[in-house]
Amino acid sequence: MHSRIWNHIIPILGDLSLRDIDASALRSFKAALLARVEDTTAEVSRGHLSSILNSAVDDRRLLRNPIKIHRSVKPPRRTEK
Repeated sequence: MHSRIWNHIIPILGDLSLRDIDASALRSFKAALLARVEDTTAEVSRGHLSSILNSAVDDRRLLRNPIKIHRSVKPPRRTEK
């Protein structure tokens, strides 16, 4: 988990504050992530990001998890082979 956060999440979203992670930021994150890694890695990394954001909600740094609020931003899906 540690390496995925530092290799896949921080380089893309690391300059944003928590409150700036909105639907647009999530769409940009998804596009940038899919340009860098396979679908399965993107799916796992998004799960890690969601866990981080859930922790921020628990710690009262965010009111709600942006991934759960913005349903228009679909998770990366595995491509069928």
